[in-house]
Amino acid sequence: MSRIWYKLPAIIYTILIFILSSFPLDTIPKVDILNFDKFVHFIEYAVYGILLIIAFMNTASSKIAKNAVVISLLVGIAYGGLDEIHQLFVAGRSTSIFDFIADSFGVCAGVIIFTKFKYYKVKSALRDINNEK
Repeated sequence: MSRIWYKLPAIIYTILIFILSSFPLDTIPKVDILNFDKFVHFIEYAVYGILLIIAFMNTASSKIAKNAVVISLLVGIAYGGLDEIHQLFVAGRSTSIFDFIADSFGVCAGVIIFTKFKYYKVKSALRDINNEK
């Protein structure tokens, strides 16, 4: 499988985040649940963290692949910050440090979830190989 297929979801999702955060706040349905907005930010960026680590783990550069966790965290958190700054220029939107924190925790959670899943998948495969011997 070509490596671009591993990167494409992260690229598309990056563009999708930008587009969605470009809508004025009054065009987005309001949900009156306490901190629901932060939950949405967290989930949105958890998915982003997973897509980033998949992209960086499947690159031709062994240095990037070896450091995929750190790079994914840095890129995801930086993009969350840039997205909050971008919202300063969108009518009816504002920048929120709490949204940025939710974005950052989301990226961290996504990367951790994926790395744990990958670890257990590899551990299970090794166990299966050892059981076949």
